[in-house]
Amino acid sequence: MSTKDLVKEREQAIHALRSGKSVKEVAVTLNRHPNWVRKWWKRYQEKGWSGLQDQSKAPKRHGRKLTTVVKQAICQARSELEAEAARGEGLKYIGAPAVRTKLKARKIKPLPSISSIERTMRAYDLTKKRKTQEEPSIKYPHLKPSAPHQLCQVDIVPHFLSGGKRIACFNALDVISRYPSGQAFSQRRSKDAAAFLVHVWQEIGVARYTQLDNEGCFSGGATHKYVLG
Repeated sequence: MSTKDLVKEREQAIHALRSGKSVKEVAVTLNRHPNWVRKWWKRYQEKGWSGLQDQSKAPKRHGRKLTTVVKQAICQARSELEAEAARGEGLKYIGAPAVRTKLKARKIKPLPSISSIERTMRAYDLTKKRKTQEEPSIKYPHLKPSAPHQLCQVDIVPHFLSGGKRIACFNALDVISRYPSGQAFSQRRSKDAAAFLVHVWQEIGVARYTQLDNEGCFSGGATHKYVLG
């Protein structure tokens, strides 16, 4: 039955009730349950004829709003992470998951979701704004490996252990065979990067090209001498 037909049926029920028929009589005539008749009679009494239309089933409440205290805790955690990254302490990842880890360690309740943290940081202008103007296109050379041991890619992925401890997870992948390798270090120093590369070459083999992340421990950095470059 279409929505239009349903509305007409509800109107018939109201017409019959207003003419003096009982709820039971109307229910029998329309082959409906008496509760159905009572429902639409009540809706008509509250909202008139417009009340016989289908109502939206979307939730009227959209989640729990963050309190001012939680929002302030989010902003403080983000600010602290920025300062730590600027000092070169820990990992440079300062996104919403890192903020949530800090909040969890501080027993902030209710613990906000990742999306709530991201919305709060945007609202307080704590995120990096995307560049709107179109940048000139730069063509970089790309390696095109076709067999294993031709290209191995190495980078660092940040991870936060339960309790807030940060570790540097070095990862490597042979682009063609997809053979992975990885090690975790407490810091991301050049000697840790060198130790990991030795580990990779021993485990996977020495590829013709090893493509490295642009972290200071790989690229040579700008503050320390004698680093891997």
